Amino acid sequence: MIAWTKCLGMGLVGRSAEVGELAALLDRAAAGFGGVITLVGATGSGKSALAAEAAVLARDRGFEVAGGSAVRGRPGRLVWAGLLDDLGADPEVTRALLDESGPLDTTMAVRLLTSGNRRLIVVDDVDAGGQEAVDMLALVAARLVTCSTAVVATAATSLGMGRDLKLCGLSERDLAAIVGEMAAGQRHAV
Repeated sequence: MIAWTKCLGMGLVGRSAEVGELAALLDRAAAGFGGVITLVGATGSGKSALAAEAAVLARDRGFEVAGGSAVRGRPGRLVWAGLLDDLGADPEVTRALLDESGPLDTTMAVRLLTSGNRRLIVVDDVDAGGQEAVDMLALVAARLVTCSTAVVATAATSLGMGRDLKLCGLSERDLAAIVGEMAAGQRHAV
């Protein structure tokens, strides 16, 4: 039997194992042992939809959720500054993170990102922010073991931190379930 999970008005098909992994991450974070899951796959593999589902699961469990997307060609610290802003950090901390005039001091930013009760941070396309964004994720990940913060990141390739969930195409059975649910005009497009 295929498990359906509602996400952004669409169904997630064939991803019950991944949704289970995300739920387990949230359970560990709720118990004070946060962590990172990186959803790894090619464009169109469903990484962003699965990350959005993690946000839904987290909100349903009483987690504070903050999310952002790194943008290729823009400084990687921008996504982290946006997350800090969303979490209500002092503007001075955000400005310090964005200040490119000296060495990057991440101590306060990492502390604020990983403090609080039951928090999920979602960073879509973290690798699009370059090494700077990935390095910041590594700093955050190092503090998660003893806090109630979980991070779900999406990337095209493995980042070498936390748990990777590699997404690939759906099986013929899962695709058949999707096509069977579609209207005739939509089936033709698939």
